[in-house]
Amino acid sequence: MTRPAGLQIEVLVVDNDCSRSANVVVATLAKDFPFLLRYFCETRSGVSHARNHAVAEAHGEWVAFVDDDEWIEPGWLSAFWAVAQNTSVDAVFGPVIAEFEQPAPAWLLASGAHQRPRYATGTPMRWGDCRSGNVLFRRWLFVAHRGFDPRFAASGGEDCDFFWRCMAGGARLVWCDEALVHEHVPLSRMRRPWLLRRAFNGGRSFARLRAMRRGVASYGVDAAWGLINVLAYLVPALLARMVGHVRALAFERKLAGGLGKLVAAFAGASGEYGGDGASRVPD
Repeated sequence: MTRPAGLQIEVLVVDNDCSRSANVVVATLAKDFPFLLRYFCETRSGVSHARNHAVAEAHGEWVAFVDDDEWIEPGWLSAFWAVAQNTSVDAVFGPVIAEFEQPAPAWLLASGAHQRPRYATGTPMRWGDCRSGNVLFRRWLFVAHRGFDPRFAASGGEDCDFFWRCMAGGARLVWCDEALVHEHVPLSRMRRPWLLRRAFNGGRSFARLRAMRRGVASYGVDAAWGLINVLAYLVPALLARMVGHVRALAFERKLAGGLGKLVAAFAGASGEYGGDGASRVPD
């Protein structure tokens, strides 16, 4: 990693596993690591708890997040830091590029399941695109807006919720298209059942987020849009699957997302990121 001039850098690893399975690995790396490397264990399972622990232990005025299945480009932090020098910027987001474990079939690529939107550097962010897999933000945002909500610990969506609150509080969130990270996509996440479950949970989480910010009446609005999606994509999804059309999964994901919105008011949070017990890895 290219180190921006004048920055002091520390790396924190939060092991969300009560058995401390990463402790030995981090201790071994720390002996020759070019930066201060610190290890912590968060025994409460769930992504919100792990993220809150990380920021609480951080010493710097700025905090950057990458996920444990990602790796950075050499110029990643330098690109972020160049944009962050604008004193009116409070958080900077960057692209996450999918790297498939094996060549992705055409139907998977056509679905857009692992493709995330990209923008010109400096573009203001919308709350729905504010994910924490590649972000640099001022630590005071965490203090001012009470961190990541534990109610999203098991389901995910804690990042959209947090940055939505930051935006509502006047924070300026922008994009940096040069701050690249790559994400490993294993075979298990290239399969239809996982992708459809993820789309369903995404629709449900979206409606849940809006209800928490705008009141329970928004469940009705999202349920209506979910029903429209179901009616619009049910027949195309069935026909595309029957004839083996390359866009079949794209239609099925729209259908699954609509179903998630439709039932969001009556369904509890998913357990994608663990819950009461040991950390859970999605299958």
